[in-house]
Amino acid sequence: MRKITSHLLALSLIFVLSSCEHIKDYLDEVDPSKPEVSDFATGLATPVGLELDKYHRLWVAEAGTGMNDGRVSLVTLSGQVYPVIEGFVSVVDPEGNPAGLNHLLYDNGTLWILHGAEGRLYRAQLANFVPGDTPLQASELEYQEIGNFVLGEGFAESNLYKLTKGPEGDFYMADAGANAIIRSDAQTAELSVFAQFPSIENPTPVGPPYIDAVPTSIVFDEDRFLVTTLTGFPFLEGAAKVYEVDTDGQLSVYQDGLTTLVDIELGIDGLPLVLQFSEFGATGWIPATGKIIKVSDEDTNVLRSGLSFASDMELSGLRTAYVTNLAEGKVLRVKY
Repeated sequence: MRKITSHLLALSLIFVLSSCEHIKDYLDEVDPSKPEVSDFATGLATPVGLELDKYHRLWVAEAGTGMNDGRVSLVTLSGQVYPVIEGFVSVVDPEGNPAGLNHLLYDNGTLWILHGAEGRLYRAQLANFVPGDTPLQASELEYQEIGNFVLGEGFAESNLYKLTKGPEGDFYMADAGANAIIRSDAQTAELSVFAQFPSIENPTPVGPPYIDAVPTSIVFDEDRFLVTTLTGFPFLEGAAKVYEVDTDGQLSVYQDGLTTLVDIELGIDGLPLVLQFSEFGATGWIPATGKIIKVSDEDTNVLRSGLSFASDMELSGLRTAYVTNLAEGKVLRVKY
């Protein structure tokens, strides 16, 4: 029995490795200048975060319009949008943009939701939610206060942006304001500063002498975390990085030379794909300069270009991604 099992395992591994080679060949042949993009869901109010569950439904965190109209919505397989939780605080940030809800995580019927403006991690039990049910109210939800802890640790700002589960089920949250990763113990909810990201020297006369790293997304990959950075103003081309963070919180650069990164997901071959928000020009963000990029510790490969103001992506199958468009209130289906 052991010999048969071992033989089958070996055949399986050969098949998987062979498949990965075909996947790699396919991705190498992608023409990023010809994106296959279609609207999947529309009518959303500043959709920042996406989460794809095992039923292939999309949960969307909408920051709102600045009028306390933040909400979480569910998008079905047909692209229909149903409100799930309403009444989240939505404010206008110093740059004049709506701010509030950022990203979320769906885990066995529980939705964990980060609110950057309030500094809270909300929890909603939604295992029995059916599209069309009366939406829950944000004021009814349980939450953990995190922003006050961050400020109490001496950081000037806090903007809880994205989270993942790591070893022992602990939550690890990328704080884009504190330039740090905050950990919440799964058993005790005790908070701690797990890692901090260094500023970089600004080589231009525009902006401050040092530029914040601004960590924006985090994913756990077996025995390490991978974290992307956006970088602060003036959002220089090539200044963003993907960091590798070990389970002790020690940093190393996984890949650099990237621009305004806002998300990272592990591809079907195990290598990460990152999302570029936009290029920044003399008059601000430039439309249609977002990208989906496959990265390794050796090189990068642009899979799709021409995206506008994308803040998050979710991968589905071999070559499909769902991507937000903040400015137009959409979720797009992108083939690469």
